[in-house]
Amino acid sequence: AARRNRRTMAVATVVSLAAAAGFAAMWQVERRDFESYRTQRNQEFSELVGKSEKMAGNLRRELAATTQELDDARRRLGLIRGAEVQLATLSREDGSKAKIFMDPAGRQWLVYAHQLPDPGPEKDYQLWFVPKAGGSGPIPAGLMQVKGGVLEAQIEVPGEVPEIGQAAISLEPKGGSKTPTDVQMIGPI
Repeated sequence: AARRNRRTMAVATVVSLAAAAGFAAMWQVERRDFESYRTQRNQEFSELVGKSEKMAGNLRRELAATTQELDDARRRLGLIRGAEVQLATLSREDGSKAKIFMDPAGRQWLVYAHQLPDPGPEKDYQLWFVPKAGGSGPIPAGLMQVKGGVLEAQIEVPGEVPEIGQAAISLEPKGGSKTPTDVQMIGPI
C-alpha cells in the first residue's frame, strides 16, 4: 500500500508537472501572440497618425493657397476692404482646377486655371458663360492667357449676358471659336 501510494504520488507529481509545463508553454504562446498583436496595432495606429498628419498638412497648404488666391483676387478686382468675393471651382478628374473669383454682383471675374495640359501652339483655352436653363447656348467670354505657368483671365461680364448658371473652359483652335468644341471643365457658378 505504501508503495502504491508512492507510485500514485509520483504519477500525480509527474502529471502535475506536465500540466504545469503545458500551461506555462500555452501562457508563453498566448503572451507572444498578444505582444505580436499589440505591436501590429501600435504600428497600424502610428501609420494612421502619420497619414492623418499628412492629410492635415495638405489641407493647411490648400487653405493657405486658396486664401492667397482670394487676397490676390480682391486686389485684382479692386474691391473695397471687407467686401465679399464669391468663389466657384471647376475641376477635372486628373486634378486640374479652375477657380473663378467674382465680385458680389457677379459682373467681374478673375479666373485662374491650374494644371491643365499645355494647349500647344495651335490651340487656346477659352472661357464660356453658360446661361441658366431656358437661356441661349454658351457665350464666349474670352481666351485664357498663360501668366507664370497659370492660365488666367480677368473679365467683365457684359450687361446683355443673361443670368449665368455655369462656366466652362474649352480647348479651341488658336484665337478661339464661336461655340465650344472640346470642353475641358464645366461647373456651376
